[in-house]
Amino acid sequence: MIFKIPVTKKNSVDQYQFFDNSNRVNRILYRFYSYKKISTRALRKGVSVLNLIRAQFPFLLSDASFPPIVSIEFTNVCNLKCPYCTSPLGLRKRGYMDRTLLEKIVEELKLAPSNRIQIVGNGEPTLHPEFEFFLAKLVSTNRLISMVTNGQWTNDIVAETIIKSGIDVVEISIDAGGKAKYESSRINGSYEKLIYNLKKLNNAKKLFNSKIIINIRLMVRPSEKNNYLKEMLLWRHYADAVMPQFLNKINNTNYSDDLFIPVQKQHNIFPKCSLPFKHMEIKYSGEILMCYYSFFQLGAPGLVIGNINLSSIKALWNSDLMNQYRTAHRKRIEDKMSICKGCPCT
Repeated sequence: MIFKIPVTKKNSVDQYQFFDNSNRVNRILYRFYSYKKISTRALRKGVSVLNLIRAQFPFLLSDASFPPIVSIEFTNVCNLKCPYCTSPLGLRKRGYMDRTLLEKIVEELKLAPSNRIQIVGNGEPTLHPEFEFFLAKLVSTNRLISMVTNGQWTNDIVAETIIKSGIDVVEISIDAGGKAKYESSRINGSYEKLIYNLKKLNNAKKLFNSKIIINIRLMVRPSEKNNYLKEMLLWRHYADAVMPQFLNKINNTNYSDDLFIPVQKQHNIFPKCSLPFKHMEIKYSGEILMCYYSFFQLGAPGLVIGNINLSSIKALWNSDLMNQYRTAHRKRIEDKMSICKGCPCT
């Protein structure tokens, strides 16, 4: 597979400009192998071809009546302090999703069209005290389920719990550049612990003859852009697929110059974003934001749509505010999507 990497160039302040993040074709090309494996599993789990297309090319289709991808945040508690985290100041109250809310979400998902569930958020999901129970409840929906984790588990049983849970994909977020760069980015993290846990995960997969897809999300900075293909081959020893993720400067925090600058931010333009058409993230409290980038655009807590405790997934997905942003992106009505200006989008 030949990868087409984002085009970069240095500017006057010795930073890099990132290729347009809304270029879906380019995005698919450099993540092709991961996308192929996950999409194949999705089709086998009953996710429709239309939903897969909508996740990449939403403007080709009509709006979905229910979010094609539902993300669930078990907790925003984390054992690391990554400087590029989407909750960098830690202003949100720390907490855990309770059983009552999770069960409400599960019942709604069981009645909804077949879709994808992602376990992700501002925290480390394995730290939830009822992590195993939550996984089992979500697996009962018979949807494609993926989970993102930092792989810094202190208990050996976590790897076995993930493998035996029946989820479809586990994604481990890793920084390119070796031990020094990894630990300087993953504050409080250990490179040795990461390798140990990846080995435990792979051994458990073999032991229980699991079909789970182990996918590594390889965080790439401009300083690593010439070496990342070599690193992808290295990490393939620990995973079924490796997916590059180019680290962007998405807010005004100057913690590092070693970040790609999206052309949308560089030129302060309105992107063509797919998020309002494909994705809804439920925070541990039940709160729904327009998208996870709205925090950086507006400040805490971001653009709030509503709360699942007081409404339903379907009602909030079809709310006036969500429809306003979808229509604005389709018809390029800039004053109806004001928070999107300069956003890197996805």
